[in-house]
Amino acid sequence: MTTPDRAKASRSPGPDMQDVARLAGVSPQTVSRTLRGYPHVSASAREKVLAAVRELGYRRNTAAAALASGRSRSIGVVALGQGSFRFEVMTGISAVAEQARYTLNMVTAASEAPEHIAAAVSRLLDQSVAGVVLALTLDETSPELEAVLAEVPSIAVDGHRPEWADAIAVDSETATRNAVRYLLDLGHSTVHYMSGSGGARLTEAWRSSLEESGKEIPPVLAGDWTPESGYALAERLLDSRATAVLVAGDEMAFGVLRRLSVAGVSVPDAMSVMGAAASRFSEWMSPPLSSIDEPLAERGARAARYLLRRIGEADEPLAEQVIVPELLLRSTTAPPPRGAR
Repeated sequence: MTTPDRAKASRSPGPDMQDVARLAGVSPQTVSRTLRGYPHVSASAREKVLAAVRELGYRRNTAAAALASGRSRSIGVVALGQGSFRFEVMTGISAVAEQARYTLNMVTAASEAPEHIAAAVSRLLDQSVAGVVLALTLDETSPELEAVLAEVPSIAVDGHRPEWADAIAVDSETATRNAVRYLLDLGHSTVHYMSGSGGARLTEAWRSSLEESGKEIPPVLAGDWTPESGYALAERLLDSRATAVLVAGDEMAFGVLRRLSVAGVSVPDAMSVMGAAASRFSEWMSPPLSSIDEPLAERGARAARYLLRRIGEADEPLAEQVIVPELLLRSTTAPPPRGAR
């Protein structure tokens, strides 16, 4: 039978921050700073706090802390629902967040349309996140999107830097032009292009590169970043007698390679294929896929580091550091077959 005293004890709360402070002989503020990983705490004070935490079995109530401050030690991430892009970027974000003792809350957006991004950010704001990383391309805006992004520090990891939001500046347009120029220099008469959903800037970079070179501009093959779409659209490449294609994402390029293999088309002898975003799986394809090498994990890490600084100092400007992806040449690009130049 449970006695009243035992029942009362079973309902009593565990040790709180005040208990830790009393046992360690420091202020509650010092306890808070120690547990948050702040650097300006002396080694002796830190050891006293950690010893008291171990002795009392104290666990910080992050939910209560969020209620008290209006913010949690959590970063929200908005990503698209498919593709290895999300995984690579999340690797960089997660490493920085873990080091800073932040957790991650991720939600998916149905597309890169402003209304879908705004809805996803709103879901994160309902969870009292301290800031938001958009692990997707931020090209278009809307009043609703601008309003929700203004509520907490936020940054996008992809695309050019819009005037109305912070974004890690990535010069993917130059990388696209370099890829087109490389394929033309190999002797191909033109370069076909397979886009993902969105990505109008890259499509324009491809088109303008062909125009400047006086080359024919084939119809754009509009995919959705998946291998399935690459496989399906490759049928049109077969019908068009293409000799070179630039694909906006490696996973779509995987589908292209598969369809060409099924059709008995040799890569790169009969068709050159260039991907983009350099998936970690690209080098394991047969043949290994040439690609535009975009440092996705580093972009995620840069975004997270900047966001954490913004959380602590809201007016800090974003340093001008433009990432220019380079070409990663493997085994799927070569001069066109004789007679096709």
